[in-house]
This record gives sequence, C-alpha cells and structure tokens, in this order.
Amino acid sequence: MAIRQWVRRFALTTPIQALLRKIERRPLGFRALNWLSTLERAFGSFDQAWPVARKNAGNAHGDPHLVHSNLTTSLATRPSDYPVLYWLNRIQTEGLVLFDYGGGAGQLFYQYSALLCPGLIREWIVMDLPEVVAIGVDVAQQRCAQGLRFSTSVRDCRGCDIFLASGAFHYWERTVRDLADETAELPPHFILNRSPFREDGDPFVGIQRGATWAIPFLARTPSGIEREFSELGYELVDRWLVPEKTFSLALLPGHRSPYMGFYFRRSA
Repeated sequence: MAIRQWVRRFALTTPIQALLRKIERRPLGFRALNWLSTLERAFGSFDQAWPVARKNAGNAHGDPHLVHSNLTTSLATRPSDYPVLYWLNRIQTEGLVLFDYGGGAGQLFYQYSALLCPGLIREWIVMDLPEVVAIGVDVAQQRCAQGLRFSTSVRDCRGCDIFLASGAFHYWERTVRDLADETAELPPHFILNRSPFREDGDPFVGIQRGATWAIPFLARTPSGIEREFSELGYELVDRWLVPEKTFSLALLPGHRSPYMGFYFRRSA
C-alpha cells in the first residue's frame, strides 16, 4: 500500500502529469494508462464500473458510515452552498415545496433551514434509498424536525416547486429526459450542485470510494447538461464552480473533472 501511495504521488507531480497528458491523447496510450489505473480508471458505462466497485468494496450508497459522515460534513456551510442559498431565497416569497434528490439523512434541510428566509420552504422532501431514509427518519424524530418528510421514489417530485440535487445527480445513470419521463414533469426550478463535469473531452464513468464503500458516477460535460435542459424548455440562470472539490485520475489527467453547480429555470 505504501508503494502504491508513493507511485500515485509521483504520478501527480507536474512534469509527470504533463507527460501523461500527451500519452493519454493517443488512443493506444489512453488504453494502456487506463489498464494500469485499476480502480482509478475511466469506464464507458455503469455496467462496466459496478462489478469493479463491488469487488473492491461491499457497500455503496446505503453504507451507514457514509450516510452519517455526509450528515456530519454537510452541517457546515461550504462555499458551494452559497449560490444555492442565494437563488433559493430569490425564487418566491414563501410556501415552496422542495424535492431533495439523494438528500441522504436530510443534512441540507438541517443546514439550510437556519439560512433561508422564514417560511420560504413549506415542505422539504428528501428522496433516497430505503436504508438511507430509515436513518433519516430516526434522526428527524430525534430532532423533532418540522416540515421534513422522506421518500424513496423520484416520482414524488411531481407538484414540487424545486428539484435540488446536491452532491447526487452524478449518480443518476440516465439522461435528463429520462428523468423527466419517469416523473411525468420536472419542477419549474432545477438546482444541481456539487457534481463533477469534464470540461475537456467526452463524458465518462468513474468510481468514488471510501474506506468501506465504492460507488460509480457519471462525469457529464457542461455543454451536454445545458443542452439536455434546453431541449426540455429550461433556461440556464446561473453556473458556478465548486472550489472545494475536484475529481481526478492519477494516470489520466485529461479526465480531470471539477465539481460544478447549475440553476435551470423552466422558460415561461
């Protein structure tokens, strides 16, 4: 393990990264580097990535350690939270229903409640996997949370005013149109935050991992996500860089994907 860490640090030095970038541009070079990358590589699909993720870690989204870690981490306001708070406070005066896609145990509800205008959010719906929701319900009962409820179906966003996907939309394996079709109609406001986007190149699937979990994700492109929403009648209101997080592959520097945020609004 120590040797692997040393090799990774060496690969991340500026001269080596420049050399790897040149090699990566060639199809044969990319295939060779990707083969050497083992877990830290680029996949063509979720179907390719999931077996590798499961082989290296038994747990995924429902890992209790990950759920509780996210709950603790997200209680602190990070730089990328401020654009979301800014736009939420300007959508409407009061009485909004917000759908929190992949919202874990409700961490953003607890953090944002103290920072949003009073009465702005009438109901906050957190959607996640059943095992994650079970933890969220327990936490909500302990904290006597008001205006918070949980769901295990993305279809429950019907009739909501806002669709918020913070740190979660890169786990949606299909297109935005597929999401719209599954829900019948997306809410008029769609805020996407803290997801990786590859600015130079095509989308790819990577694997995020921790000590006990590994999860495939999709790194889309900014132009691609903007086009998908435009085709559904949405306009781009704002776009921001997430300064606190970037996804990178040591041997594939060309796949570096900074985390970003977007606010889309359905055109009148």
